[in-house]
Amino acid sequence: MSLRLYDCAWVRIEGAEDSPVQAFKNPRNPAAFDIAGHQYDIDGRSIPGDNTAPSVASLLSLSEVRELGLSTGYNRDLRQDVGSRIK
Repeated sequence: MSLRLYDCAWVRIEGAEDSPVQAFKNPRNPAAFDIAGHQYDIDGRSIPGDNTAPSVASLLSLSEVRELGLSTGYNRDLRQDVGSRIK
């Protein structure tokens, strides 16, 4: 299965499929996305050197996001929280 990440996308990661997390463009590296404290490329692969990053299991569709009651837009509060955990 192929996927393409985009800013504010909701994804499921392996080992935590019941708790979707949001992907954000990394402000320091425009080729990377920050997801749950790890960095991934546009295809959902972990950035080389991060052997602890779980795999992206799936990208949620817009209808899934709505059904789960998740935000479909940019969450500034979450972005600040995620950004503070990224090295």
